[in-house]
Amino acid sequence: MPGLQACAGILRALGRGILNRGADVRFENADGMKMPVSTRLEKGTYHWCRCGKTGNPPFCDGAHVGAGVEPLEFEVDVSSTKVLCSCGLTKNPPHCDGAHRDY
Repeated sequence: MPGLQACAGILRALGRGILNRGADVRFENADGMKMPVSTRLEKGTYHWCRCGKTGNPPFCDGAHVGAGVEPLEFEVDVSSTKVLCSCGLTKNPPHCDGAHRDY
């Protein structure tokens, strides 16, 4: 998605890694969420769920505790609208890379 590349300087991932449970991973509590989340984020630090158990996809709600998987911490440098993966299939977290189209 070309628009996301333009945001690269604004949003930088502080951690690396993608969901660790295989290619068909989807958030458990994201029934019907096949599209990315387009949301306005204020400047600050956020946590994108990598365990798939959050009740608030795509953001971490602490459901990973004891699972051995940590959320991806990312920082928003300038308040703006972001397009975040809500299916859990992206290879460029927390950004949507269009992987939901093939699911």
